[in-house]
Amino acid sequence: MDWAYEVWDDLIEMLSDKDNHVRAIGAQVLCNLARSDPKGRMLKDFEKLLVVTRDERFVTARHTFQAIWKVAWRATDRGRGWWTDLDADSRNAPLNGTAH
Repeated sequence: MDWAYEVWDDLIEMLSDKDNHVRAIGAQVLCNLARSDPKGRMLKDFEKLLVVTRDERFVTARHTFQAIWKVAWRATDRGRGWWTDLDADSRNAPLNGTAH
């Protein structure tokens, strides 16, 4: 989508909004825009998206989990493993957001 990068930063800001509905919408739209990311910005911002999978509100985390596969699918479709591009701390982070 030609307009993806025009709204990208706004969507990233939505991920930390005080309203859980806004966070969920921002996460879902970002996941859907992964296919419109030729510059690979998702790899830079993926950790911010991953935080929403551990949201204090279960439904927000659930909606993000239900959409996040699109990011992985698009990255592997490009011929690179998205998981290997994350740093080790992100890959090993517990789902509840607490430290090891």
